[in-house]
Amino acid sequence: MNKRYTSILLFLCINIYYVNAQRANTANIYRFDYNGHTYEVVKENKNWADAVACAVARGGYLAEIDTAAENTAIFDELLNNASITLSLTSTANGGGAAYVWIGGNDRASEGTWIWDGDNTVVSSSFWSGSASGSATNSAYTNWGTTGGTQNEPDNYLSNQDGLAIGLNAWPTTNPPGFGYGEAGQWNDILDTETLFYLIEYNTVLSHDTPEKIENSRVYIYDSQLFIEATNIPIATVALYDLTGKKVFFYQTEAIPKPIDVSSLVKGIYLVKIYAENGSTLAKRIRK
Repeated sequence: MNKRYTSILLFLCINIYYVNAQRANTANIYRFDYNGHTYEVVKENKNWADAVACAVARGGYLAEIDTAAENTAIFDELLNNASITLSLTSTANGGGAAYVWIGGNDRASEGTWIWDGDNTVVSSSFWSGSASGSATNSAYTNWGTTGGTQNEPDNYLSNQDGLAIGLNAWPTTNPPGFGYGEAGQWNDILDTETLFYLIEYNTVLSHDTPEKIENSRVYIYDSQLFIEATNIPIATVALYDLTGKKVFFYQTEAIPKPIDVSSLVKGIYLVKIYAENGSTLAKRIRK
């Protein structure tokens, strides 16, 4: 096949992947605010990587829990306000309990747990080792613990690389307090399991129905990225190459000035524009 058509076909497949990834039905999203951040509980089943892709496409990332107070607030919303049917987000890989994906993983290196909720190389480590390991960088953790003994992470069957918060005790066959973890604690889960997931935003989003980014013109000229005629304030801009890798990220002003993209090699990119109200725009551009 001609290389040019191969590249075009590959790009179209990637574009379809990102468009599909962001198509969380608004009827399946529960939104709440805590400590200056907005969170979205997406009650649709995705594996860990696809949940990340959806979070990024919506302008956020899989939640990163830094304090006991944040964990408590999130768990309260998940259990009491988000109207989650536990059986729809449960997995035998986690002892039959119900879980929601959050942004930790040790996919790159077994036992090195990092917060990487947007699936980039920019991450921070919070745990090293198995259940007998230790927190890194004085990070907060809330691994499954019963009777004063920490039981997680255990890398059960040697393939549990995604992080999830449990909505009930596990395994469900054991009486409470006699299993491996309690509701509200964390467990390592096979990252190909499909669960509900939690998106976090570093700002408080409007709870009104998002406007669309209309009448926008996006293009590159003389190594400058121009965004013109947008009708709502812009928060961030990201570019993805033909492999789907995020190669550029920029936090911009509400009315963006031209953005220097001279560091990018010539080629075709998918540009994702994120508005301050949570709406997005995706367009193909050529440098």
